[in-house]
Amino acid sequence: MQEIFAIAIVSLAVGAFVVAIAVALLRWVFLAPLIKELRAIQSRLDTLHGVDEYSSRQLQSIWHSVNMIRDGERPDA
Repeated sequence: MQEIFAIAIVSLAVGAFVVAIAVALLRWVFLAPLIKELRAIQSRLDTLHGVDEYSSRQLQSIWHSVNMIRDGERPDA
């Protein structure tokens, strides 16, 4: 009877180990490329956000110059 329990426990341990390896392989095969692509998308979005901030600063500078000209002042070079 004890031999049956020992075999069952060893079988469960081996099964759990096999499942853990299978899950790790699935994560490596499927999730790693997905995470890599998501990081690339995030990088592109960060770049676009930086361009947007630059454009906003440029537009603000242009409006400042327009307001100075309207007020009769000479805008900064």
